[in-house]
Amino acid sequence: AAVQCSIGRVSGVAEALDGAAAFYVGVDQKIGDANTGYSVYHLAEKMGAIFGTTKGNTSLVNDFVMKEFDALKSSFIVNSTCAQNPTSASQQLMTRINRMVNKMKVVTIQSFI
Repeated sequence: AAVQCSIGRVSGVAEALDGAAAFYVGVDQKIGDANTGYSVYHLAEKMGAIFGTTKGNTSLVNDFVMKEFDALKSSFIVNSTCAQNPTSASQQLMTRINRMVNKMKVVTIQSFI
């Protein structure tokens, strides 16, 4: 997504973010369910249940990541931020993506405990 943003290609950003969200959630996943699916989303649901880090039925990590995917779409696709200022926008996008990845790392580490 950041590479597509850096060249001002908004459609490429949309495609990359949609692909990342699909990969994160995976197939056969029921939102807010720790018993279905096989992806990082599923792992976050499981770890949220084990470590008590949930908001309602959804893990805090998944709550953050899914909201951030929506916010990224709004900021960088709907508002065409990447087309207006590709260099600055791609750096901002990468910073926000790194925040998401850092949340995913927590879940991975929890699964080793």
